Amino acid sequence: SAIEINRVNIGGDTALILAAKNGHAAVVKMLLLAKANVDLRDNSGRSALDYAQQNIRTGIITLFPRHLSQSQTDKSPAVAPGLLFNP
Repeated sequence: SAIEINRVNIGGDTALILAAKNGHAAVVKMLLLAKANVDLRDNSGRSALDYAQQNIRTGIITLFPRHLSQSQTDKSPAVAPGLLFNP
């Protein structure tokens, strides 16, 4: 049977959110390559990228730019200067 890559748990967490929140860069990379939805947010309104930025996980933050949707790149995220990777 197929795996639902964007399935959410009771807290609204997806596999991508959990991997980013917990610092698992290899899993984040795999999920991004498998087209996990970067726009999804948990019940507190945070995305996987939000958690990576909050926890200053630069190895994970740098994986996101080429996968961000236009709606996310149009926003001005509230992060410390220098944490966003601009390809």
